[in-house]
Amino acid sequence: MRPHLRRLALLGLTFEIVISAAAGPLNFLFFWRKPPQPKGGVSKMLRPDQQVELADLLSMAPAKQKCENWAWAAAVESILRAQKVPFAQSYWVTKADGGEVCKESATDLSALPKLINGSYVLDDGRKVRLVATLVAGAPAEMTAMLEGPRSGRPLLFVWKSHAYVYRGMAYDEMIAPNGQREFAIRQLKLLDPFFEGEQKQPATYDRDKDDPADINGMIDVVATPIEGPDWLHPEKELEKPSEIYFPKN
Repeated sequence: MRPHLRRLALLGLTFEIVISAAAGPLNFLFFWRKPPQPKGGVSKMLRPDQQVELADLLSMAPAKQKCENWAWAAAVESILRAQKVPFAQSYWVTKADGGEVCKESATDLSALPKLINGSYVLDDGRKVRLVATLVAGAPAEMTAMLEGPRSGRPLLFVWKSHAYVYRGMAYDEMIAPNGQREFAIRQLKLLDPFFEGEQKQPATYDRDKDDPADINGMIDVVATPIEGPDWLHPEKELEKPSEIYFPKN
């Protein structure tokens, strides 16, 4: 039977999601607040202060202008650079706003996946497909937050209407006798594009100080190489040829 999502409850500001599956180890609870104490004498194995992070990502491309549209564009530039796909932030600003303009207003996260998604040809001839996946609000499922850093891929994280690069997190893991796993966020490790250098860019979301209601959302941008051309059927080489772009600095 396929796993399916089932919402249990909203306790204060605690966000909980259960995945119900035939195999117990796939079950988990995800907390943005400190989880409640177990009832009825249930014993759980605690693995405190677990870490997942991009250890070598200590800084990111700073925004060329201290404007919110340049903040998310700089984040996307850094996310793709980590995947060896060079795209200047100025390209994304121009594509979104028609020129290298400054916008102080909050970014419309729902519009970014459509803007980013597509197939592109790079300067060196490589072809890539970009797929951006949006999670609105505080994520209730942590696969991307775990697998992104483990795969060498940072994420775009928007908190208090400002774009950051998510590079990892600290969390507690608890495993119940039935295999159910609980993950409790302790801290998120972020980089702020409005600053420059590894001394000034780091920022931290702390569960003991910060409110998950202030999290606007997260976008996972995955770059996938497209194989060489189909010489017999060149029209099938890319799904949407109109989206082919040759990025230039």
